[in-house]
Amino acid sequence: MNASRIVFTGIRKVELQDQERPAAGLDEVVVRTERTLISPGTELAMYEGTHSALQDPEVPFAKYPHGPGYAAIGRVEDCGASVDNLKAGDRIFFTGPHATWSLLKPASGLWLPLPDEIQPNNALFARLVQIAATASHCLRRRPERVIVLGAGLIGLFAAQVLQAEGVPEVVLQDINAARLAIAKRCGVRRCVLGAGLSLEASLGQMSSRPNAVIEATGVPNLVPAALAAVMPGGDVVLLGSPRGFVELDIYKYIHRKGVALIGAHEIALPDRAPAPQPSRQALLEQAMRWLGDGKICVDGLVTDVVRPVEMAVTYERMSVDKSNVLGVVVDWS
Repeated sequence: MNASRIVFTGIRKVELQDQERPAAGLDEVVVRTERTLISPGTELAMYEGTHSALQDPEVPFAKYPHGPGYAAIGRVEDCGASVDNLKAGDRIFFTGPHATWSLLKPASGLWLPLPDEIQPNNALFARLVQIAATASHCLRRRPERVIVLGAGLIGLFAAQVLQAEGVPEVVLQDINAARLAIAKRCGVRRCVLGAGLSLEASLGQMSSRPNAVIEATGVPNLVPAALAAVMPGGDVVLLGSPRGFVELDIYKYIHRKGVALIGAHEIALPDRAPAPQPSRQALLEQAMRWLGDGKICVDGLVTDVVRPVEMAVTYERMSVDKSNVLGVVVDWS
């Protein structure tokens, strides 16, 4: 296969472009990609043209042409002279795009050695687990009761992370029964079929009102419902990137109740930081440990394995059928 990369050149426009092998700088390594994972949230929003930042000049990444992808497995092919923690032949997980070749700076980039005990397709999900775990680190205090809205991959992993961290009551709500069935198979203990914007079904499964509601769908109209459901003094966390706008009664739902509305985009955390400060690298390492010891289950989440030449068709199929297409792995071998 010729070296290539995926590029969004506009709304619903996907190109497979030729790519030359890059040269490693002094502090860089060249990685040949073996597999990547499609993000059904950010990537689809860019593909469909619904990403909120497309028209915002202050967010430069969300513009066309756009190179999608941020979860990859590959083999190091070449190392710069100052790199001493990787060598040619090492297999790694890294935050690379959908492309044959990537450049990585090991001292600052997000990457991990690929664990032998974890299947490569499963290891790719560590990136989404890391993103989902951002929500619990943005909470102001440890909760006892949490509702997670949305059983897509990010919501599913957020619920599993909360359970792994020992939160006693975690309820995952979705309007799609098939996704809830997958969540149950992955070990989420309380799954509730919702109706519209109501959280009453989830509230009925809890001993009291939740300390926190994690909104993982990106549907703006769920935010007022989450603010109404959370207990006074609680947190509503926006984990799914909102796709649009909503009107809020700020006095009723935030000011009078003492509720915090918290953004949990992953950039809320630094890439790297000294322990015990949370960072994206630390969450990524924790995510891989959880995958290794079975605290996070990804069984059955890979629904499709495709080749790069199939990605234009695959994005469109994911856009049309968001219910049945979950984890899509791209084989670059």
